[in-house]
Amino acid sequence: MKKCIITLLLSGLAASVLLAQAPTPPPPPPIAEDFTLVDGGPDETMPYFPGCTETDHQLKKQCSEQKMLEYISNNIKYPAKARRKKITGTVYAKFVIDKDGTLTAFSIIKDIGGGCGKEVLRLLKAMPKWEPATQRGIPVRVQFTLPIKFDMN
Repeated sequence: MKKCIITLLLSGLAASVLLAQAPTPPPPPPIAEDFTLVDGGPDETMPYFPGCTETDHQLKKQCSEQKMLEYISNNIKYPAKARRKKITGTVYAKFVIDKDGTLTAFSIIKDIGGGCGKEVLRLLKAMPKWEPATQRGIPVRVQFTLPIKFDMN
């Protein structure tokens, strides 16, 4: 009986050693999210902030960035608590631009306190619809990360 148990243990050990030496299969591909990252090919565009009529993608990107900066600077309010405590720094926010251009799935990645994160969320939720990203001419969801700097100067 002891020989049988020892034999089974040794054969199990030998099998595990052999399996450990066998080449491991490649890992499965990552599971795709519900949104697609766009890499800027000829049939692909990133999302654009509204208000730009340019047809050239580079000019439209520059215009979109400028319009977004104008929107932020015209609508952001430095929280009184942060101003009182002289809190400065950058809040990082993440959101998704859906296929129809609406902004969803808001979250703060890094907050500096004093109500600054709440102000960024308020600002993002009030943003107008964007022009959605496209891939092969079809609108797609894109995740976007936006840093917003709070500076008292």
